[in-house]
Amino acid sequence: MINKPETKKRTSFNLIRTWQTGLMSSYPSHAHEVWEAVFYVEGEGTVTAGNRIMEFRRGTLLVTPPGMNHRERAKNTYANLGLMFRRADLPHEPLLLNDMNGSAVESVLRLIYHDYHQNGQRPTEVCDLLLAVFLAQITRTNHGDHGIIARIEHLLIDNIHNHAFTIRDAARIARIPYRKLLTDFRAATGRTPLQYLIDLRLNESRTILETTTIPVAELAQMIGFTDPYYFSRLFRNKTGLTPRTYRARHAVRPR
Repeated sequence: MINKPETKKRTSFNLIRTWQTGLMSSYPSHAHEVWEAVFYVEGEGTVTAGNRIMEFRRGTLLVTPPGMNHRERAKNTYANLGLMFRRADLPHEPLLLNDMNGSAVESVLRLIYHDYHQNGQRPTEVCDLLLAVFLAQITRTNHGDHGIIARIEHLLIDNIHNHAFTIRDAARIARIPYRKLLTDFRAATGRTPLQYLIDLRLNESRTILETTTIPVAELAQMIGFTDPYYFSRLFRNKTGLTPRTYRARHAVRPR
């Protein structure tokens, strides 16, 4: 009698788990020991990952590497579809891709979610094959001008407090034609570089208002605004509240 060789069961998958949230207004700062990909299916707001502050909306995909702190805050509420996995041939930095709703990336994410939950919330070989397709898709989508866009983002982040810094300065330092920078940056992020810089400053101002008692005029100077009235007007347009009212409602009280 010939014994058939035993078929070894696969015990280690790249996919760890996948989920879809209900509506939330925020999620506190946290980090994982593995990769995380989050696809926003509803709402809009800001996400801070590492030292980058980015806006998300329906159709945004965010990938964060292991060990990177990140948190979310919505304008109202939001929901997302996410997954965690062990390995990825991606740069060790946050990756944000917009306008992925209705794309092949969204389709593959939903197939992974479906197969995982059909198998009793356990990963399968099909899940891992689909995950490999997903990673190949975002690598291909991310290829090209993303490195330049990421460099511009880092320049803007580094100059949040520098009121003299201009978008033309960013183009000159990155050696990109000014008009090409405006066109490519808007295509990649959905915003102009100037709006991105203003949003960075306004998001930082929220944290300062919540955690300090620094006067508003001084705060405006700290984050790159020479005119505190202009800052207050932009802040109210963004949040619906004046800086003083925002502080009164959201200040972190000592325990």
